[in-house]
Amino acid sequence: KYILAHLPETTLDSIPVVNKYLFSLEEFAAFSEKSSVKEKEERIRKIMTTAATVVIEFDDHMFINTFNLAASTMFMMETEKVLGQNLDLIFDARNLEEVREFIAQSLKEKNSPHFIQDFTGLREDSVFPIRVAIKKIVYNDHVRFVAYIQDITNEVNTRTLLAKERNNCQQILTSMLPESIVIRLQEHVDDVIADDVKEVSVLFMDIVSFTSFSSGVDPDTLVKLLNELFSGFDEAAVDNGV
Repeated sequence: KYILAHLPETTLDSIPVVNKYLFSLEEFAAFSEKSSVKEKEERIRKIMTTAATVVIEFDDHMFINTFNLAASTMFMMETEKVLGQNLDLIFDARNLEEVREFIAQSLKEKNSPHFIQDFTGLREDSVFPIRVAIKKIVYNDHVRFVAYIQDITNEVNTRTLLAKERNNCQQILTSMLPESIVIRLQEHVDDVIADDVKEVSVLFMDIVSFTSFSSGVDPDTLVKLLNELFSGFDEAAVDNGV
C-alpha cells in the first residue's frame, strides 16, 4: 500500500489489478460503492501528490513525468515548471552519467538492478547532498524509472563533525605521545601497552632558578619555551640514537 501511493498516475490508471486492489482497501471502501470514477481518480491523485516521500518518475531519456509535492518542497521548484524537463535540472552534472549507465544496464536486463547512490542535488543557487534510490518499472510495454530521494544534509554534517573531532583527538594524542604509541592505542583500544626494553637511557634535567623565572613570565611565553626545550632534547636523543 505504501509503494502504491508513490506510483505514477498513469500506472494506476493503466493496470486494472492495481485499481482493484487500491479500491479494496478500507480507506477507499466508501469510494468503491458510492463515488464516481472521477471521484475515485481524484482520491488516488491526492494521495500521490501528498506523499511524504520525495518521488520522481522519469523516462529512459531522463525527462521527468512525475514530481510530487514532497519533491517540489525539497528542490524548491514548482511541479508545473519541472514536468517535461531533464534530470539535469535537479541533479549535478557529475551524477547524470551514473544515471545514464544505470538506465542503459536496466534496458538490457530483464530484472532491474539495484541503484542507491549519494548525489548532489540542485536547489535554486545552492547544492545539497541527497541519497537517490532508482527502480525500473514496466507497464503497458513502457519502461519508466522511479527515484526515491532523501535529503542527507544532517547525516553529512554529522559525519563531517565526527571526522573533525577525530582529527582533533589525533592531534592531541600525537602532541603528548609518540606516534607509534598513538597508532597502537587506536588499533587496540583495550590492550595494555607495555614493552620489554633491554637497554634504556634516562635524562634528568633541572632548570636553575626556574621558579623565580616563571613567576615573571606570562604563561604563553613559558609554555612555548618549555616546548622548545623538550623538543630540542627529543631531537638530540634521536640524533644520538638513545
